[in-house]
Amino acid sequence: MLSRSQRRKTGGKKVTFYKKWWFWLIIVLLIGGIAFYMIGSASSKKSDDSPTPDISYSSSKKHTYDYGDSSSSDDDDADSSSANATAAANSKAAANAAAQASSKAAADAASRSAADSSSRLAMSQSLWNKQNQASSSSSSSSSSSATGTSN
Repeated sequence: MLSRSQRRKTGGKKVTFYKKWWFWLIIVLLIGGIAFYMIGSASSKKSDDSPTPDISYSSSKKHTYDYGDSSSSDDDDADSSSANATAAANSKAAANAAAQASSKAAADAASRSAADSSSRLAMSQSLWNKQNQASSSSSSSSSSSATGTSN
């Protein structure tokens, strides 16, 4: 058995790689990367499961085609074009109504802010006038008291 001093001199210390700080840093980064990858892939699957809405600008009538009767397909085309024209007119009317509502809201907000700023201006002017009156009255009373003591 070697003494402590002899053990130190021999330098029999050999640090293994798993006792180094960089080894554990690599392990933590790998585990974190795998965990974030799994979380991201799980959240993307949830959005794929939800059905996408069917957005259609054509008429709501379902078309069934009868190849024996060619006149009915002409009627369907006329119906769909009139339905498209109606849908376009409805969307224009809705857009105009939305534009009018937003402009009215903007005008209301502007008038409210103007009224608020004018009331604030009036209040600040009244405070300024009161301060001037107070300072002028205090300066006149101090000058009169100064003249009264000199007699």
